[in-house]
Amino acid sequence: MITIDSSKCVRCGDCRSICHASAISNGSESIEIDYKLCSTCCQCIACCPTGALSWNGIKSRKIIRELLPEDESLTELLKARHSIRSFKDKPVETEKLEKICAAAKLAPTNNYDIELIVVRDVEKMAKLEEINLSYIKRMDGLIYKNPLVFNILKLFKTAANDTDREKIKRVLERGNIFQKAPVLIILTADPKIHYTEQSCQYAMYNMMLTAQTMGLGSCISGAGKMILARSKKAEELLEMPKGKKIQGILFMGYPAVSFTKTVEGNLPKVKWI
Repeated sequence: MITIDSSKCVRCGDCRSICHASAISNGSESIEIDYKLCSTCCQCIACCPTGALSWNGIKSRKIIRELLPEDESLTELLKARHSIRSFKDKPVETEKLEKICAAAKLAPTNNYDIELIVVRDVEKMAKLEEINLSYIKRMDGLIYKNPLVFNILKLFKTAANDTDREKIKRVLERGNIFQKAPVLIILTADPKIHYTEQSCQYAMYNMMLTAQTMGLGSCISGAGKMILARSKKAEELLEMPKGKKIQGILFMGYPAVSFTKTVEGNLPKVKWI
C-alpha cells in the first residue's frame, strides 16, 4: 500500500497529475489516495519531489543517472543475451544469487508481493525433475503414443504435431528439462492479484539480465512452470507460501558454452499512422 507522510507533502500536484488511475486527490492537509482505484504502479512515489510518498514504508531512492548505460552499451548487452542450456559443474555464489533476486523488485509491476524460492539442493531438484518427467510420460502415453488420439488432436491443437512428438521423446531420453543447471529460481505470487503473471515476467527478465552481467547464464522454463504449477507434490516439496502459486521458473549457472556472435531477428514491421 502507498503511504503518505503528510508532514512532507507540499500538495504540488505532481503525483495527482501523473496518476493514470485518477486515484489521487487533494485533501485538507495533504493528498489523499483512493485505494480502490490505486493500481500500485508507484509512479507517484517516483516523481514526488519531497519524498512524502512510499510503498509499505519503503522510501524511494534517487536515480544515479551517471551510472545509466548509453544506448549502444545497452544494445550490446541485449545482443549478448542467449538462453543457456549447458552449464559448468560449478556452484553459483550466494552473493550473486542475492543480487539477482534483488533485481526482481525493480521490475515495473502491479504485484509487489512476489516471493522467490531458490533451489540448490540436489535431491530436491531431482524430485522436481521426477515430477516433470512423470507428467511428460503420462502425456506421451495418452497423446503421442496413441495414434487415434494424436491424429484427432493434430486437427485442433498446434502442440500435437510430429516435431513436438520427437521433442518429447528426446526429453524423456535425456531425463531432465532443467538441463542439469545448478540453480532454480522459482517465482511465486498470489494469482488473484491483477497482472500477476506479467509482473513475474518483468521480474524474470530483470533477473536474467542481472545474471548476465555477472557471467552467469539463464533460461526460462515454460514447461517446468506449466507442470509444477499444477502439482500439489511440488508445492509441498517447495514448502510454498499459502495463497501463492508458481508464476515462473528460471534455471541458471555458469555457461559451459561461449557465444561470441548475436543472431538478430527480423526487424518488426512498423506501421506509422
